[in-house]
Amino acid sequence: MPATHVEDDASPATLARLGRLDTGGHPILTVYVDLDPSRFPTPKARRSELESLMDEAHRLGAADDFVALLAWLEADPESLRDVHGLAVFSSLPAGVLEVVRLHGPVEPLVVVDSIAWLEPLASQSSGCSWGVAVASRRAGRLFRGDASRLTEFAAFQDPLHRRIAAGGLSQDRIERRIESQVAVHARHVAARLLRAHRRRRFDHLVIVAADEVWPLVERSLPDELRRVLAGTVPEDLEKASPEHILGVVRPVIERTERERERDLVGRLEQGLATGRAAAGPGDVHAALEQERVETLLVSEDHPADHSIEAAERQSAGVVVVRYEREWLERHDGIAATLRW
Repeated sequence: MPATHVEDDASPATLARLGRLDTGGHPILTVYVDLDPSRFPTPKARRSELESLMDEAHRLGAADDFVALLAWLEADPESLRDVHGLAVFSSLPAGVLEVVRLHGPVEPLVVVDSIAWLEPLASQSSGCSWGVAVASRRAGRLFRGDASRLTEFAAFQDPLHRRIAAGGLSQDRIERRIESQVAVHARHVAARLLRAHRRRRFDHLVIVAADEVWPLVERSLPDELRRVLAGTVPEDLEKASPEHILGVVRPVIERTERERERDLVGRLEQGLATGRAAAGPGDVHAALEQERVETLLVSEDHPADHSIEAAERQSAGVVVVRYEREWLERHDGIAATLRW
């Protein structure tokens, strides 16, 4: 079994290091194990979860890598003390076994890919619901975040072979072959985006791609992603820093969020006239107690932690208002649309 590297929770530096894992082309098994005592309170319940994850790893052809995880758990049971989950990245042929101890809950997941699948870790460090994809002819980079920060959770490259086979090829055939390889890469970008979206939904998506690449990416997008696509940026930012990428996509994010808030305020004004909205602390708290709230709106600096927790318990949407604050402040910083 390879030497095990253990991290205590997922810092940005840990995410960056795991994103650069080099396995020499060998696949990586990624496993997220839920150890939340409220859901898996007994050793028997935890064993049942591990057996289920083992079955999935076996189905994906990575049973040996999962056995390495089990061996580590048996050899170091104290590592499970005071944790709510584990993120494990294993590639036995490359001598890689990385473990991240998580102090917050995580949904069980098994993925086999050419990269460590870091999206659940990025979700823990970023509570934001924007997705950003950067696609060039051979590289892809995926992020979660908002207008203030992006967290990168996947960076990958697909081979782009430009060699001419013995005997030579016409220029047209060479270009068609390269175009075919770029199309395959575009499908890989879309597939990984969809995997992230299905685990935790993007409210909105921005795609950054040069003009020559965007049509291939667009054709690869499933309807699930098209429905949340907020905009595109025609640039090649393959090697750009996350800060530079954020600066490029921020106008799309801010425009979309401003329009969303404007629409919500319009619904609130209509709802206040018909009884399908509440405004002000007293009326909103009463609606929360009756579990009538559909979407809760709070001003960015309004002390509303208890209201937000109550809204989330009843699966209501929560919007922290940044652009329509003047309207909301007329109602003491809090309002809600109602289900009935």
